[in-house]
Amino acid sequence: MTTKSRGIGRGGSRPGSGRKPGSRNKKTVLAELLPKLAEPDHQLPLYRLLDRIADDSLDPKYRDVLSIACLPYLHAKMPGNLTAKPEFLMTDEELIEVRRAQEEHEKQVALGRGHLRMIKGA
Repeated sequence: MTTKSRGIGRGGSRPGSGRKPGSRNKKTVLAELLPKLAEPDHQLPLYRLLDRIADDSLDPKYRDVLSIACLPYLHAKMPGNLTAKPEFLMTDEELIEVRRAQEEHEKQVALGRGHLRMIKGA
């Protein structure tokens, strides 16, 4: 017995399937949200953080912490499978650049800037 003889469908539209007319989608939700954000007392959290980062009256360390909090939303994430090319596959220019980067890192470590430290609370 084949599937056709048992009445099982093979694709195509089905009654009652799909998005219902008038249902909310990104465009309609955004159209509802934008007028609310235009009010002076409403602001998206990311924009509020960016405004605080730009405020020179705040403590610079606090503004740095805010900058770190905004990083994932403003910059692309580096791929997790990014690996260094072995030296025998590098061109001379790539080797020179890698050695410059290593020297700069060692210089920053010697100055005490090469390691991440948590900022202690006031």
